[in-house]
Amino acid sequence: MERNVTEELMEILKKKKVDFLTLSQLNEALLVALRKQLGLVTGSKGPHIEKALMPHLGEALIMKGKYIALKKTDEDLLLCVLKKNNWKIPRMDRVPFKKDEFFNILNKLLERDAIRVKKINKEYKILLLAPADDALPTGKTVSEEAFRSAFRELERGEIFVDIYALRRRLGWPTASFDAILKTLRDAEKIQLHAGGITTMTADEIADSFVDENGFRMGSVTWM
Repeated sequence: MERNVTEELMEILKKKKVDFLTLSQLNEALLVALRKQLGLVTGSKGPHIEKALMPHLGEALIMKGKYIALKKTDEDLLLCVLKKNNWKIPRMDRVPFKKDEFFNILNKLLERDAIRVKKINKEYKILLLAPADDALPTGKTVSEEAFRSAFRELERGEIFVDIYALRRRLGWPTASFDAILKTLRDAEKIQLHAGGITTMTADEIADSFVDENGFRMGSVTWM
C-alpha cells in the first residue's frame, strides 16, 4: 500500500520540531518503504531527491534551495530560523536562504519592527536580535508629554540627552518609542544628532536610533 508522501514529510518535520530540513536530512529520515516508493536510496543526492519529492509537496510544503520547508512567508520562516537560533545570526549554510536573500528579509523585519537589534559589537556587527515588544508595560503611557517629561528628567542642565537613556527611562515598545521620536522630529520639536556614538557601549548603541536613511542617531535636543 502506497503511503501519502506529503503527510509523511509533514510528520517528519513535526516529530523533529523543525520548520525545514535539507533534502539529505529528509531523505535519511524517510521510512525505508517510503524511500523505496519514491525511487530513492540512503545515499541519494540532492537533485535526485528534489526530483522525487517535488510532485508531493502539496499545499503545505515548499522547496527552498537544498531545503524543504513548511509553506510560510519568507519573513515568517526567517523569524522561525532566528527563534531556533536563540536570536543570533545563524551560519548561512544552515538556513534555507541565500546570503543576500537572508539579509534582505532581515532588513524588512527590522523596518517593520517585527524584530529589534539587542546587541552589537564595536564593529557594529549584530551579535544578538530580539523579538519586538508586543505589549506595553503596565503604567507606561505613550505620549509627547511623557517623552518630554523623561527628557527633562535626564537633561539636568545639559543640551543633549542620549537616546538610549530616554528609551530605557520610558520603557516603551521599540515601535512606539521610534514613532514618537519621528513625530517630534518631523514637527521640528526635537533635533536628532549623530554625536556621542563613539563613546557608547555596544548595548547603548543598540538602543539608540537609526533613521530612514540608515544614519544612527545617538542624542536628542529639544528645540
